[in-house]
Amino acid sequence: MRLCVALDLPTRKENLALVQNLAHLADKIWLKVGLRSYLRDGASFLQELKKIGDFRIFLDLKIYDIPNTTADAVEVCAGLGVDMINLHASAGKEAMLTVTNRLAKLKTRPLIIGVSVLTSFDERGWGEIYGRDVAKSAVDMSVMAYECGLDGMVCSAHESLMIKRAVCANLTDFDTNLARRKAIKHSAQGEFEPKISADFKNLPNLDADFSGDFSQRAQISSANLKREIYKQTQILDTNQANEISKFNANFTAQISPNLSANFLTICPGIRPFDSAKNDQKRVADLNFAKEQKCDFIVVGRPIYTANNPSQICEKILAQIDS
Repeated sequence: MRLCVALDLPTRKENLALVQNLAHLADKIWLKVGLRSYLRDGASFLQELKKIGDFRIFLDLKIYDIPNTTADAVEVCAGLGVDMINLHASAGKEAMLTVTNRLAKLKTRPLIIGVSVLTSFDERGWGEIYGRDVAKSAVDMSVMAYECGLDGMVCSAHESLMIKRAVCANLTDFDTNLARRKAIKHSAQGEFEPKISADFKNLPNLDADFSGDFSQRAQISSANLKREIYKQTQILDTNQANEISKFNANFTAQISPNLSANFLTICPGIRPFDSAKNDQKRVADLNFAKEQKCDFIVVGRPIYTANNPSQICEKILAQIDS
């Protein structure tokens, strides 16, 4: 788990003073530059941060527009020398695919992260707009982002482990199930049908109105990927059938050439030492974030409002490593 410090102070001068205070931690922390700071201080601010220390920078603009405009904006951001950028997953599959295809042409690119449900939303606020519950929305958007080749998702710590189970762990499960399909039988017409294990026959109904616990929601959200595997096994030709092990090894590329072996969760709303929630709704402490396998925790106010921000960062890092 990595610490990302949010630079959300009112002025450029205050943000730079904070970063100077944290310069000795440049190899241990990331910096997050949000919308206000970027609009006010511009691209030159990013270069100033790099001059202070060899910081990794997350440019948190949460881009949201039609596909081509989104890809144009993300491509410009990629040219700024930042290490992570994000866009709203609710912009849809076409937008996310347009972005990943555009950036695939670059020699090097930053991490591309989706944004699911903002941590300022609670169930009521989210439901008023989308008519769905927060957890299922976050997991479904993450599966979609994963299929489009994004590297991770901004979510609350409460959804992190669900997303991991739905997106990452299932690749191992899928490989195991594919390996168990040892025989393929051919009809007189030369067609064939793989033997499908029982867990593929009894998948949850994705269209059902489900109100179970979080782990069950994650299983339901990942069922669409399992169904895709089932479809793929139905269209193997005879030569492929004789190379089922090769198909197993290359399954990821057959489903989507952009799939990543590791899908990151970036979690804001972390309150490390009983700090105030402020305008955040779905918050978590450090221990919970670790339990939920968060890859990045984003911490702002508990650090920059402290009398000694450097000391708070060091305490957080010590707790992460403990």
